Amino acid sequence: MNPMIINRQAASSLATQNVSISAIVVLGNPRYPDCSQHGICRIDTSATPNCGCRHQTKAWLSVPQPGVVRLVFEYAAMQEASVEYFFQNSHFLIDSGYLLPDSIMEKLGLPGELLLIEPGEYLISRYAGFLEITFQPPG
Repeated sequence: MNPMIINRQAASSLATQNVSISAIVVLGNPRYPDCSQHGICRIDTSATPNCGCRHQTKAWLSVPQPGVVRLVFEYAAMQEASVEYFFQNSHFLIDSGYLLPDSIMEKLGLPGELLLIEPGEYLISRYAGFLEITFQPPG
């Protein structure tokens, strides 16, 4: 249930980063070729990831502090079916862990770092037309 940072560099370098990037998030389980079920199937910065998956949307992605991943979705940009399936409850379910790709980590200014979002349930914050999920260790 914890995002886990696996350091290849000093953790202090992560604490100085506060970059937010626009990304395409494919919602679903990466274990299934069609990205069915719950979770994050893939995150990409290209306009249209090579995926015939049904539930993809734009989001702002950031790593506000070491081990923490934040995704902010604009409600109006999402398909209603995606909102109903993934965001109908108070928590976002991750069935299988998701390792952020090297290309995303480089764009965040964190080359060489590995960041894993672990399976679990994560609180969905709702405000002013946005849905926010912060994947972080408990405590």
